[in-house]
Amino acid sequence: MNLPPVKVFISYAWESDELRQGVAALAKWLQDNSTGRVKVTTDHLYSHRPPRVGWPTWMADQIEESDVVLIVCTSTYLTRFRKKEEPGKGRGAIYEGAIITQELINGQTINDKFFPIVPDGGDLNYIPTLLQQFFNGHFFPSGNKGILKMVLNENPTYDQVIITQFFEAASVDEQVKESLANDIQTKINAEIAKEILGLFVPPKDTKGANMLSPLQNTIRAFLSLNDFDKLNIVKGLGIEISQLNNENVIERDKQIFKLISERQLIASLWSAVNQVKSFGTETNPFIK
Repeated sequence: MNLPPVKVFISYAWESDELRQGVAALAKWLQDNSTGRVKVTTDHLYSHRPPRVGWPTWMADQIEESDVVLIVCTSTYLTRFRKKEEPGKGRGAIYEGAIITQELINGQTINDKFFPIVPDGGDLNYIPTLLQQFFNGHFFPSGNKGILKMVLNENPTYDQVIITQFFEAASVDEQVKESLANDIQTKINAEIAKEILGLFVPPKDTKGANMLSPLQNTIRAFLSLNDFDKLNIVKGLGIEISQLNNENVIERDKQIFKLISERQLIASLWSAVNQVKSFGTETNPFIK
């Protein structure tokens, strides 16, 4: 049975011809590389003449009818999303931002529809606060493959059919679903942490055994953060995030720790993580 294509709408601010062309290229790439599984809508068809129903109705319809809304986060978009633009400017992004905000509030920020993405070279600080928790490290065009996987919900973990049926079942309490999801992620992080640990301490190295506990805690604490906080920390450590593998979050995090190990930045990482998610102490175990 052929399933209908995933309907995608891309929301962005008209701030430059370069960005508009980049968004158009992303839309085309997603459709061309999805073998018919994705249908993308943008405002490019109305560059010279507005839709017959008018912009407000058209934008509301696109957001309501789409399965996924990709939000291109830039300086101008953030300004308009927060309604801080000069009067009369950027009404499209302001209107879309208001609809997106209201839908997230109505859903109590439970979200599988609105996802922020960032142009290559963009700044994570331009992601609206309400959307930061849903950022999964996707940049374009370098990370187009990851964006497509996100649109198609291709998470490479567990039996997808069983998990999907469980989380879509109305009979299962939402708190149970959330608890199980957290438990699954905790187990995944624990397995990743074991592999990352080997970058710092060889398996048979008993000399460094007394450092395993703080090292494990630091690794697991970092892995438990959302992607916005992770990449902000990485940027603060002087690691160029645009050079990371952002198509696969697990491989990206391993790459991050490889660079941290090579540059001996574990003490700096501990301090940065402690500011976001406190370890309960200000004594850095990696500074003698």
